[in-house]
Amino acid sequence: MSERRATVREFAATDRERVIELWTACDLVRPWSDPDLDIDRKTAITDDT
Repeated sequence: MSERRATVREFAATDRERVIELWTACDLVRPWSDPDLDIDRKTAITDDT
């Protein structure tokens, strides 16, 4: 069995599609919540909350 690793780093705009793919694969996307808007809301915040 091969070992899989993940790297955590700051979000970049070019990550958007892959992040949404990950959320979808993990069953985190809901019909009432648009993941693109969720990312837009979070990236509009200037502090680290």
